[in-house]
Amino acid sequence: MIEIGGDLVLTPELSGGDLTISNGADSRRYQSFYAFEGGFTAKGFPFYKKKWRWEPYLTTGYRWIRLVPKASGDSLRGGAILGGLGVLIPWWKPLYWDLRFQVQHANFKTIQFLGDQGELSGVGLNSYVLMAGLSWRFQ
Repeated sequence: MIEIGGDLVLTPELSGGDLTISNGADSRRYQSFYAFEGGFTAKGFPFYKKKWRWEPYLTTGYRWIRLVPKASGDSLRGGAILGGLGVLIPWWKPLYWDLRFQVQHANFKTIQFLGDQGELSGVGLNSYVLMAGLSWRFQ
């Protein structure tokens, strides 16, 4: 069985290494970000014919991402592919706990820098995430 879904994600705090961008005249160094993401996913349930209480699944998908350095007015835009493993646990039908481990590889192609838009290359972000949420099944 395959399940198709969409999602919107707001990540209020992302930090890591430094990202320095220059247009030849001005340079900015970013360390703290937030992100908006939206996209679609497909979940495959390889054991859907089994009568297990927990339903394991594989997931894959694509997201559009806007990464915003805090307090800068700048932004990076790109896309990401993702994959992972998860499990749905019945709670109160049709509501399920949705627990998953997800790997996401993002590439950023454009930047809004000091009011101008430009092209980027070689700027990526790999994420490894444990997620917990609720899933509603329309049947």
